[in-house]
Amino acid sequence: MTNDLIPYRYVIKESEIISIKKNSNSLTEFIIELRELNPKCEYGFNFVSKPIFNETYDLVLIETAYDCGSKLCGGGTTVIYKYVNKNWIEFKVLNTWLN
Repeated sequence: MTNDLIPYRYVIKESEIISIKKNSNSLTEFIIELRELNPKCEYGFNFVSKPIFNETYDLVLIETAYDCGSKLCGGGTTVIYKYVNKNWIEFKVLNTWLN
């Protein structure tokens, strides 16, 4: 269904990612396997974690990352967002990385 919503993108299912992760010995192998899964990813891909909410659903933790298709290009963040006045705002950046 997600591919129908964004037909110009290929959405990798969680089950596919888990399978690739189990069979990869390193992050590099993992990235190579993801690229081989769909040749359209030659220019890279994005990751977005499942949101993790607090008990009152006014804070959420989300991890994002990207790979732009080369061995020396990528990055990501781990961020907490806060729900304020009907909007999610960036509350705290816990981690940022660049490759």
